[in-house]
Amino acid sequence: MEAIQLARGQASSAFGARTAADLRAEVGDFLGVQLPATDIISFDVAGGAVQGFDEVAIGQLLRERPPFFRIGRAVALGEDRLLGVTTVTEEHCDGHFPGTSIVPLIEMCKMAAQTGVLLIALSAPPDHVPIAVGSKESKAESRNFIRPPATLLIEAKRMNQTMGLSHVDCRMFLSGTHVATLKKVLYMSIPENRLDA
Repeated sequence: MEAIQLARGQASSAFGARTAADLRAEVGDFLGVQLPATDIISFDVAGGAVQGFDEVAIGQLLRERPPFFRIGRAVALGEDRLLGVTTVTEEHCDGHFPGTSIVPLIEMCKMAAQTGVLLIALSAPPDHVPIAVGSKESKAESRNFIRPPATLLIEAKRMNQTMGLSHVDCRMFLSGTHVATLKKVLYMSIPENRLDA
């Protein structure tokens, strides 16, 4: 297994994992979350590069910024998978069942879509910006009510890429348990100067 390559601006030291189990442990430590069981998220990257991204490195890849963009750390597992971490606070849920706050499914979908944007940014040309442009029969479902604050682990997986469009599926986890899914989100990269026109 290849050693983890760090992104520019990464504050952490390089991971030295040599086995899938070691890699899983180091990724969990880097992301600061409990990971799902090994049969749910695979850490076999088949020789692909593994990159860790802190908030600074993410800021170098994307134009979006907090408070809109809220993926704080991420690890790319090869070219087609990325794990991202975000924390949904009480403030993000203001007005949603006041007095008994529940993380809205739409908020989880937003964080999943942002994780997909980061995944697509990794393979986009330097002068292009990744954006979510739609979905094909999108399916979003939540298995549980989640109370804030909640730190979510999001797995974004590129399912295919055709004619400049990438189709990404996302799964969300809380404390190692699968809590929500967002499927068939479509992304593309556009020249950055189109945003300024």
